[in-house]
Amino acid sequence: MSKEQKFFDALRDVFVGAKVEGESGYINLMRIKSRYYETGVFPKLQADINEAPRCTRTSMRRCTRMTKM
Repeated sequence: MSKEQKFFDALRDVFVGAKVEGESGYINLMRIKSRYYETGVFPKLQADINEAPRCTRTSMRRCTRMTKM
């Protein structure tokens, strides 16, 4: 498993958690939160990571300048 996959799995565990079952208001809120992160936050985060410049030691100065803009 790659570091990226471990990162997303850890985020998913924190923000989404385990599947919940039931009919209470709290369970409905947990489902809404889970759906929000699965369909909104995680895809946007993945896209941002994919678009970010890959910084290496040789290009660190250039990458640092780009992130400050």
